[in-house]
Amino acid sequence: MLDHTTPENVGINTETIIEAISYLEAQGVPMHSFIVARKGLIAAEIYWKPWHRDKLHRVYSCTKSFVSLAISFLIDDGLIELDDHITDFFTEYLPSPCPYELDDMTIRDMLMMRTCHRRTTYKEGGRGNYIPSFRKDWVRSFFQVAPDHEPGAFFIYDTSSTHVLGALVEKLTGIELIEYLRIKLLDKLSVAESTYILKDPEGVSAGGSGLMIRPVDLLSVMELIRKGGDGIINEDYLKEATSSLSETETGSCGTEADRKCGYGYQFWRMSHNSYAMVGLGGQFAIAVPDKEMTIVTTADTQMNPGWDQDIMRAVWMIVDNAGEPKKENKEKEIELKRISESLSIPVSKGKAGKSAYYGRKFSFKENMLGLESLVLTDKTFSMKVKGSSYSFSYTPGINTQNTFPIPQLSPCYVSGGWLPDDTFSLYVQFSGEEQGTLRIQLGFNFIAVSVLMHLNGEISLEGFEGVASGKCELAQKR
Repeated sequence: MLDHTTPENVGINTETIIEAISYLEAQGVPMHSFIVARKGLIAAEIYWKPWHRDKLHRVYSCTKSFVSLAISFLIDDGLIELDDHITDFFTEYLPSPCPYELDDMTIRDMLMMRTCHRRTTYKEGGRGNYIPSFRKDWVRSFFQVAPDHEPGAFFIYDTSSTHVLGALVEKLTGIELIEYLRIKLLDKLSVAESTYILKDPEGVSAGGSGLMIRPVDLLSVMELIRKGGDGIINEDYLKEATSSLSETETGSCGTEADRKCGYGYQFWRMSHNSYAMVGLGGQFAIAVPDKEMTIVTTADTQMNPGWDQDIMRAVWMIVDNAGEPKKENKEKEIELKRISESLSIPVSKGKAGKSAYYGRKFSFKENMLGLESLVLTDKTFSMKVKGSSYSFSYTPGINTQNTFPIPQLSPCYVSGGWLPDDTFSLYVQFSGEEQGTLRIQLGFNFIAVSVLMHLNGEISLEGFEGVASGKCELAQKR
C-alpha cells in the first residue's frame, strides 16, 4: 500500500487538483474515484459517495492487462512462449478441418489484438441475436467461429481473445486466474483478499472484463508496472507490453484521441508518452513515466462516451502541472478536503411534491416494455414487468440504497422527484458487479399515465427500454 503525502510535496498544486475535480463536476461526469500518485506516494485519493476506499469496483477491460501479466508469469515459469500457437492448447475445441488462419494464430497475436476474428466471438450474431451455444461457451466460440482474415494482419479489439488467454492460464496452472495472480503478484502488494474475477457461464474466469478490485489496489499494481516491475514482473516483458506494437489509428477502438496512440500486450498507449489499462465506463489506470506519475479513475460514463474525454482532460490538467516540490498550501488542502467530503454520484433533478396520483394503481395492456402495473407514492415506486415485481424507495435530492432482484445489479442507488414540466423522474444507478443506469419518467393525464424508460450499460437487465401507456384501475372499473 502506498503512503500518502500532500500534493505540493510531490510537485503538484492542490489548486490544480481542485480545478480538475471542479471541471468533472461541471461536466456532470458520474465519477466514482480519482487517485493521483507521484514519486511512489499518493497525493490525492478522492471518492464520490457512496463509493469509498474499501468498496470493490468492476474495472471491465482493465482486467485484460492483468491477463497479460499472468501470461508473463506463465512465460517465466517455462509453460509457454509468445509464439506458441493457441490451437496447440485447446485441441478439444478445434473444428475439422481446422482453418489455417486459426491454426496460425499465436499467443503474441492475441495479446496484440491481431486475431483472425473481426469481433468478440461469443457475441457473434449481434446484440439480441447471439448464437446461444456461443453465448454460453465463450472459449469454444473463439475456435468455432469461422475466421475472416489472417492473424497478425491488423488490430481489431476482441475481448474473446483475452478471455481465451485467461482460460489458458487456468488450464496450465490448474487454479483460478485470480489465485495465480495472487500468488505471483497481488499478495506481494497486499491487495485486498476480497478481490475477485467474475466467471463466464461455463465457470471460466472472465479475463476480458470481470475484475472486481479496489481502485487503490489498481493504483498499486499500475505503480509497480511504472517502476518496471521491481523484480516481481519481468521488466523486459513490461517494456514490450507497454510499447506501441499495434497501430490503432484505423482499428476498432473508438474515436478518442488518447486511444489512437497504439496498443501493446493488452495495454493502451496514450498521449504524454504514457500507457494505460482502460475499461468500459471511465475505468483508467494511467502511468506517466516522464512525470513519475500514476493516476486511477473509476466512473460510469456509459451514458455519454464523451465523458471519457472529460476524464482525460482532468487527468492531463494535473499531469501538465506536475513539477518540482512546492510550498505547502494549507488553505487549498482544507478546501480540497471539504470538496472531497461533499462529492456524491448524481441524483435525479426531481423535487419533492404532492400528487393526487400517489397510491393509485395503474395497469397496462400489452406493450413493448412488458409493463403490467405500477404504483407511485411519495416515498416508493413499484412496478410489475413481465411477471416480476420491482420496488424502489426514493428521496428527492438524495441517493437511497436499494436492493435489486438481479444480484449482480445490487446494490443500486435511487433518487426521484417531480420535474418542472410536472412529470415524475426516477433515476436508478446500479453499483454492483455490473454498472449501469435506469431512468423512468412518468407523465400523468387525469386517469392515464405514460411511461418512458431508458436503460444504459452492459448489464443483465433486458428490456426496460421504450414507452407504454396505462390507466388507473379505479377509472377502468367505472
